[in-house]
Amino acid sequence: MSATLAEIWRRDIGAGCYTPTLFDINKDGKKEILTPGKDGILYVLDTNGKDLWNLKISARGTAIRTPIVEDIDKDGTPEIIVSTFEGALVCLKENSELWRYTRFRALLEVPTIFDINKDGYPEIVVASKDHTLRAIRNDGTELWVVRFEDWVYRPAVGDFDGDGEIEIVAGSADRTLRLFDSEGKELDRVSFGAGIWEAISVDLNNDGKNEILVSSGDGTVRVFNISNKKLRQMWSIDLGNPAFSGTVVDINNDGKLEIVVCAIPNTITIISSDGKIMAKGTGPAGDFPGVGDVDGDGVPEIIVGSATGQLVCYKQQDSNIQPIVIHRFGRRQSVYPPLIADINGDGIAEILVGVSNIGLIAFRLVK
Repeated sequence: MSATLAEIWRRDIGAGCYTPTLFDINKDGKKEILTPGKDGILYVLDTNGKDLWNLKISARGTAIRTPIVEDIDKDGTPEIIVSTFEGALVCLKENSELWRYTRFRALLEVPTIFDINKDGYPEIVVASKDHTLRAIRNDGTELWVVRFEDWVYRPAVGDFDGDGEIEIVAGSADRTLRLFDSEGKELDRVSFGAGIWEAISVDLNNDGKNEILVSSGDGTVRVFNISNKKLRQMWSIDLGNPAFSGTVVDINNDGKLEIVVCAIPNTITIISSDGKIMAKGTGPAGDFPGVGDVDGDGVPEIIVGSATGQLVCYKQQDSNIQPIVIHRFGRRQSVYPPLIADINGDGIAEILVGVSNIGLIAFRLVK
């Protein structure tokens, strides 16, 4: 391996942080980095890693999730929606709190924002370790709640069958993938051999309707569509070991989407949109691989953060995926899914990564 990951800057956060969000929240033409601290504080940084402002979100100092930015009240200024490990859903307008929903009893997943009742204003659909999935109005009041038998993961929301009605699909550690209508009525469910992680909404086959992509602890990666208000499996691949949540991207610029997904303990796979394995490799594994051209050669790299303290840059070569650099932090550090973006305007993407017990670090790949 002849390449290295060179640190550009870091923002130390004692407990560390999760994956940030990049957004121009103050409309000055420059994007800010919204960084969710594991100390319960939202840190808003400029692209040089300097603090603009911060705000304590968690009343108990527990970790907060990756923020979502959306203009949910349609006043022209986006809100920041943050979920916490203590079970609070918090809405901010810039650096001021608008409302806080606190009826959850355990940590929350990253919320999904969608106008599920077609009233012109988005709702917030959020899942929790307390076994519930809830729809929250844009003023912080509850629209509905449904209950599972175990931890519920981030849902996919949309009109998946093209009938003009909104559906919601969520997986759970109770080994079920469930389909709901816009009022929270269960329409269908499918059982797996283990828990099902985040449901991802994406049009894989270019038919104009989104499918639902899920990974499971049973080792499978599966794609479903919805027909007659039923979940219909389109294809499934068994990776042989528990699969992480994947990333959907056109990695080879052929106009078709691919799925980049890791499996425990140390495999990475690229799957075609119709469920065929295109490339495989071995190395540290993790959730939601980052994909982008971080060396300026016109070919995207795959960047993975692992729970074993490693940040890995992979390169695909035909049917093989090889690590070209591994940056090691230490076994006590978890490295969270990286954000790939050109933050300094030089035309080459940088790597922003949250690390437990360290904070947020910006890297560039140097050959």
